[in-house]
Amino acid sequence: MNNWYDTGSKANWFVSAAGSGVSSFANRFYIGTARPNAPISFFGRNYYGNGRTFIKAAPVARSIGKFSFVVGVGMDTIGTLNYLDNPSSQNSVHPGKAGLNTVMGIIGYEGGIPGSIISALYFGIDAFYPGGWVGASQTADRTEKYEQQMTGHPFFSNSALKF
Repeated sequence: MNNWYDTGSKANWFVSAAGSGVSSFANRFYIGTARPNAPISFFGRNYYGNGRTFIKAAPVARSIGKFSFVVGVGMDTIGTLNYLDNPSSQNSVHPGKAGLNTVMGIIGYEGGIPGSIISALYFGIDAFYPGGWVGASQTADRTEKYEQQMTGHPFFSNSALKF
């Protein structure tokens, strides 16, 4: 059976990243181009906008974000239905994970630039790190055990950092 969920997650991450990029670009230059003939500086040269150039980019970015969010919720809904039918399917999503994904999507969509960064990090690790967040935590556990075995000291939990 095809692993559509993994492929779709990666593609959706790129779509949302593109939306965040357009949004950042639009927000960065919105004030400078809101007035006709206001200068925009690129590499020391001034360019003059017509006052509408980048204002139109903000709704496009918001639409890309909304599209990405709806696609993600749809994928998680289908994945949850797969989980209820066959929990061991590679395209199944635990209902709790689907809920967490929805919350992280809302944070990315409504949380401004900080929310976009948090959401991009969450979904980036989930989509691209081998094993997602479970794989990342297993790697951290193996690193901790290896460090203790080799040096006798913990790597992640240092006694000097404990309160």
